[in-house]
Amino acid sequence: GSDGEEQFLLSARNVSALARNFRDAAFDVAVADFVTASSLEVYRRELPGCFVVHLQVSLAGAQERATTRPVYLTDHEFVVLHDMIATPPAADLVIDTERMSLEDQLREIRNSWHST
Repeated sequence: GSDGEEQFLLSARNVSALARNFRDAAFDVAVADFVTASSLEVYRRELPGCFVVHLQVSLAGAQERATTRPVYLTDHEFVVLHDMIATPPAADLVIDTERMSLEDQLREIRNSWHST
């Protein structure tokens, strides 16, 4: 709902401020976030030139992965969040992680990041 959307936007503004502080201190910055189209607008505005990667996985794949870690969402919330990004926001790179190991995903991200 609207409260959830406001939380996404507030989070993106706060994360952006923190990222700028680290960047200004000469650190590389990587942010892991659940990004909606509207929160992506915040990141693009607040962190000009940021490189955005969307890691895509099917609902079944996400549910399978969720069995390996604590889940703090109801089944309904899990599906709703997944549906929110069924069409990814305008990321610079979309990686289908369905059949990729964690190491493969990291390699793909590193290679893409270093080539920008």
